[in-house]
This record gives sequence, C-alpha cells and structure tokens, in this order.
Amino acid sequence: EIISQIIGLDGIIIELIGNWIWLSGNTYPYRAQLKQTGFYFAPKKIMWYYRPPDYKSANKKPKTIEFIRNKYGTERIQNRTENMSLSN
Repeated sequence: EIISQIIGLDGIIIELIGNWIWLSGNTYPYRAQLKQTGFYFAPKKIMWYYRPPDYKSANKKPKTIEFIRNKYGTERIQNRTENMSLSN
C-alpha cells in the first residue's frame, strides 16, 4: 500500500531492505508528500525510510546503509517511470 503511493514519483529509487522501505535519488521535490505518507528522513544516510508502525528498536547504535543491506538483503522495486523510460 505504501509503495503504491510513491511508485510513480519520478527519479526515486525504491529499495525494500528487510521490513523497511528506503528511498534515494531525487527525493527533494517530494519531501512534503513523503512526510505525509509516513516516511522519515535519515540525514546521515541522505535517504528516506518507512518502517512498520509497530516497530520498536532495541538497538540505537547507527548503522550504515551498506551494513543494513548486507545484513537483511535488498530488493530494488522498479518505479513506474523507470518502466516507461525502458520501453521507449
């Protein structure tokens, strides 16, 4: 449901890492919409993330995005605008 709200945003890279959704790319023009959708900005990673609403973190030590990708695996979700540009 959350992904369907952002999948059409041009220039956004969507990654599913564990149970979280991470966004990078050209996110600046969409910051208000991302906040409204429930995303948070991670300034050290320069990425936006969405976590499950019932998530409680037991570990407050910051991790790099590379560490998180290696630990949980990552799946890049094809953005609709990428699909259109690939078919042209």
